[in-house]
Amino acid sequence: MKKLLFVIIAVFGFSNISAQGGEDNSQNSNSGEGFNLGLHAGIPVGDWDDLSSFAIGLDVSYLFNLSEGIDVGLATGYINFFSKDFDGFEVEDLGIIPVALSSRIVLGEDWFFGADVGYGIITNEGSDGGGFYYYPKIGLRIGSADIFGYYQSMIKDSIDASSVGIGATFNLN
Repeated sequence: MKKLLFVIIAVFGFSNISAQGGEDNSQNSNSGEGFNLGLHAGIPVGDWDDLSSFAIGLDVSYLFNLSEGIDVGLATGYINFFSKDFDGFEVEDLGIIPVALSSRIVLGEDWFFGADVGYGIITNEGSDGGGFYYYPKIGLRIGSADIFGYYQSMIKDSIDASSVGIGATFNLN
């Protein structure tokens, strides 16, 4: 619960930065259309809470403007859950490559909601495939950058590798 509260405070804290910012340089008034590249960092939750101390990821997407305030496209990237010792055993880092459909809906002048849904491929040696992947986020557009809070999860055989945190994505168009 403390982790979720931290993310909510961080996201709403960025609203002050936006309010003090200058003019909006974004395309189509808050559209994420085009090529986007970003990073996110979070705290593992769920089944990986005891096995991992930190998660960091790279986000890559290309979005098309479907209509006023709605963007859709494809997303991929890489997520790494950094392992920690578990009851004296060394656990291997968990790597995931998401392949997903991505969407972004404008909630106002600066706010948006986005979600990626697809398949997460486990990159660890000896792993067999991956599982269902989802990545909802809510954030704030500041110029050509998005600052957001997120929950990210990949579920395989009822094991949930999830994290909650903050991230930033930059529109490169």
